Amino acid sequence: TSKRKKTHKVAKYCTEGPHDEDTFELQLLWSQIDEIWGKKRTLSYMISDMFYSLIFWRDQVQGLPLHSAVVFYLSVNVVERPHLLPSYILFLSGWLMLASLMQRNNHPNPWRRGHSFVHYWNIFVHGESLESTPKEIKQMEGYKEYVKYEKRWTNRLKEDDKQNARQADLYARLQEV
Repeated sequence: TSKRKKTHKVAKYCTEGPHDEDTFELQLLWSQIDEIWGKKRTLSYMISDMFYSLIFWRDQVQGLPLHSAVVFYLSVNVVERPHLLPSYILFLSGWLMLASLMQRNNHPNPWRRGHSFVHYWNIFVHGESLESTPKEIKQMEGYKEYVKYEKRWTNRLKEDDKQNARQADLYARLQEV
């Protein structure tokens, strides 16, 4: 039965991970906080892209720009009824999570995509998924698009690093004067 115990430990590790979720570990908390801070730069890009897309939606949307229309309506409504601001903030947090899920599902790499909102909704309402079999990912599916995407992302980070270095240099020169 020692082989069964080892198999059980491996299966438990694969499904639950290396940490026990039922007990508090300070080191785990700090590692999760570090991970969130590591994502801060990506989050700032996502927010700036979101606002850019919200305002300049012409080449991105066919038909009605739903996100821009919702933001416009909520903005006008919150100015007229400021007591609704807390409920709008809660609505916007859920809306941002849905928009983030949509962006993730549009990633060219199929391994980076997640399940759709409909998938989770069916599990919540019916207790089961509509998909009976997992989606099959073909070899090299989306690879060319993924390479282009990663190259654009890397170039964007390099350009921003150069711009930040220029700004730091100018700031240092101003401090000398």
